[in-house]
Amino acid sequence: MVGAVRLRGRVHETEAQVARAHTTRKLKITMPGPMTMVDTVADSHYRDKAKLAMALAELLNQEAHALEAQGVDVIQFDEPAFNVYMDDVKRWGSRHCTGRSRA
Repeated sequence: MVGAVRLRGRVHETEAQVARAHTTRKLKITMPGPMTMVDTVADSHYRDKAKLAMALAELLNQEAHALEAQGVDVIQFDEPAFNVYMDDVKRWGSRHCTGRSRA
């Protein structure tokens, strides 16, 4: 990665449309979490895993809200790399927490 992360388009838009068109049941989509994404990319822009994770979290949040608007009922974030960052998580959260939650 050599520049700031940004969405160039929706990631799961087509899958959500097709799935929603074929069922009236609850619809669930799974996405990777920001720590898992940080663990799999080479970063030459942020040069700080926490900053990159927070930037990715913002993009994941945008995608999740768009999926919700499309009728996805459950959005699950998987973080298999969470255990890699166990010691960092508290520090990352403390450094980036604003004291407000966003729904």
